[in-house]
Amino acid sequence: MENSVKIHKVIRETRDAITLQFENHPSLRNYSPGQFINIYGEVDNETISRSYSFSSSPLAGERPSVTIKKMAGGRLSRQLVETVGQGDSLTVSEPAGRFGLRNEGSPVKHMIFIAGGSGITPLFSMIKTILNSKSQQQAPPLVTLLYSNKEPDTVIFGDQLDELEAQNPGRFSVIHFLQKWEANRQVDNVHQGYINKARLAAFLDSGYSDATEIYLCGPEAMMQAILKDLEALNFDLSKVYSESYQPTVALSQFEAEPNAGRSEVTFLKGAESFSLELSSDEFILQTGLNKGLQLPHSCKEAMCGACKVKLLSGKVNMVENYALTDSQLKEGYVLLCSGKPGSEAITLSYT
Repeated sequence: MENSVKIHKVIRETRDAITLQFENHPSLRNYSPGQFINIYGEVDNETISRSYSFSSSPLAGERPSVTIKKMAGGRLSRQLVETVGQGDSLTVSEPAGRFGLRNEGSPVKHMIFIAGGSGITPLFSMIKTILNSKSQQQAPPLVTLLYSNKEPDTVIFGDQLDELEAQNPGRFSVIHFLQKWEANRQVDNVHQGYINKARLAAFLDSGYSDATEIYLCGPEAMMQAILKDLEALNFDLSKVYSESYQPTVALSQFEAEPNAGRSEVTFLKGAESFSLELSSDEFILQTGLNKGLQLPHSCKEAMCGACKVKLLSGKVNMVENYALTDSQLKEGYVLLCSGKPGSEAITLSYT
C-alpha cells in the first residue's frame, strides 16, 4: 500500500547524501531496523521507485527517517537529493525487507558491522537499536563497526558515530578505512586502504569465535570479497547476515524451458479481474508486461517489494526474495517479478 507522507526535516549528511525525517505516519510506525521503504517519484514523465533503508531507530525516540545518497546515473536519487525540502510530501510504500537483527536465543558476545559507503544506512539503524535496547544478557554484546569510504568527506553519519562511541565507552567502537588518507596522519581509529583478510583477522578475536555475529552491507563486489576472506579465515558464514543491493544473478537471465507445462493466473484488483496464461517456467511479471497487462512493479529484481501480491489459491515458486519478511510470507504474499507458476491454476490479489 502506498501513502503520502510529509517531510519534517531534511538533513545534509555529505555533499551527496541527505537524511529525510518524515512526519509521524501510521504506515511508518511499525518498522524494524534493517528494513526499507520504496519512494515513488516522477522523473522525465515516468513514475519510478527506488528502495531506501531506514537510518532511524524505533528505540531511539527518532522520527522515521531514510538516508539517500546521490548515485551516478541514479535518476530518482539525484532528484531527491537536489530538490526535496521540508514540508514536501512523498509517496512511499509500507516498510519491507528481511534484513535485520537476529534474535535466536543464543547469547552473542560480539557483534561486528561492516559497511561500505551508503551501506551504513541500515546498519546505523541496527547499531542504535542495540545500544538503546535493554539486553537480557548479563553482559551486553560488544559492538564494532568497520566502515569503508573513499575519503573523509564521504563518511555518512561521521559525527553521530563519534557521539555514539563517546556515549558507550568500552562497548561501541568505530574503525574507519579510507582509500584517500595521508599515510603520515596518525589517528587511532583510521586506517588507509580497504578492509582485507589481515584486518578482518585482527577483529575476529578467537575468544568470541563461537558467539560472534557479522552484519554486512555495501557494494556487491566488496561484500563478495569480504565473504571470501571470512571463509578463508574459517569463520562460520551462517553467522554472517548481509543486505544485497542487487542480486548476484539478474532475474532477466533466467529463461523458460521448452515444453514446460501451462498455467492460468487470475488477478483480482478490487472489482476487476483478468487472466494470464503462461508457461510454468516463465516469470509472471515479465510475461504479463510483455502481453500488455498493467501489473505493479518497480525494480524487477525481487528487492523493492513493489510487485508484492497476495496468493489466494494455487502455488507460486519464487526464484529470489530480498523484500518479503517471514510474516508476509506466512500471510501468503509473493513477488510477481521472481515468481513462476507452481500449479495449473493460481489466483492473486492486489490493490
